Amino acid sequence: MNRLVVIDPAPRSFDSTWPAGTERIVRWKDAWPYLKYKRVWIDVRKLDVILQPGDRVGVGGQNGIAGKYSGVEEFMASGKAVYMPQLCLRHVNDGGFGRQTIGIYDGRHRFAWMRDHGAQALPVTAKPDEAHEIARLVGTGVRVCRIRIADPWRLQLE
Repeated sequence: MNRLVVIDPAPRSFDSTWPAGTERIVRWKDAWPYLKYKRVWIDVRKLDVILQPGDRVGVGGQNGIAGKYSGVEEFMASGKAVYMPQLCLRHVNDGGFGRQTIGIYDGRHRFAWMRDHGAQALPVTAKPDEAHEIARLVGTGVRVCRIRIADPWRLQLE
């Protein structure tokens, strides 16, 4: 099993154009307002723990699509509002027993970048008939998404 460790001031696993210690509040917008999806504020840690391997982008963009994770960094530097990730309910089969979990339909790299930059909560969109269950499983009362570029330390999986 991998564990996350902090390595003293060597180069960081994800480079940032922002100075260390910078904190920002992220502005969000709906990618598909015509679909009438519901906004749900989620706890980043809760969702990260239950994501299935195919939905989870690792620290610094590991296991992601080349260029997507770094593209989030570039977009964030623009100061524009970010499209909310879209979540969905999925059924998985665990040894003959089905259970419900949450998947990221759109926005895996945005979610991972926010997670890696200290976001504790962020808004997502979900189908109206799935929003309540998603809120029950990973929801939060926090209604602001703050990100922070930490001191020049780096994260590494061992």
